[in-house]
Amino acid sequence: MENKNKKNITHLNKYSVDKTLDNIRKNKRKKFVRIRTGIILAVGLVLIGITGFPLLNNKESTDEFNQLHAQAANNLEELEEERQALEYQVGLLEDEEYVAKLARQELNLSKSDEVLINLPEEEEVDAEETNTEEENEAE
Repeated sequence: MENKNKKNITHLNKYSVDKTLDNIRKNKRKKFVRIRTGIILAVGLVLIGITGFPLLNNKESTDEFNQLHAQAANNLEELEEERQALEYQVGLLEDEEYVAKLARQELNLSKSDEVLINLPEEEEVDAEETNTEEENEAE
């Protein structure tokens, strides 16, 4: 009977020792897995940060490029409008009648059978009337 009791006691002690060793091993394994997972996450975040920083710089450069592109497009539209206006003027200057009319207006030229009469422009007449009124009030 004593052998039987010793076996049971030994068996219980061995079970608790084995169970304790298994728990220690499991706890060490869990701790190792947690540390390894934390390190992997930290390294991953650092790598994402390192690769993400140039992307932010590229986004700023892209925004600046888009602004410059919009300004260039607006400038191009303005230049196209100016080019069209100049082409229209060139077309007008190729017409002899228009050139003759322009010369008569700007340079006071006339045809051989025309007589020129210079009339004061409305602005000059208004200015002269204003000066005359001021002189009358001063007297």
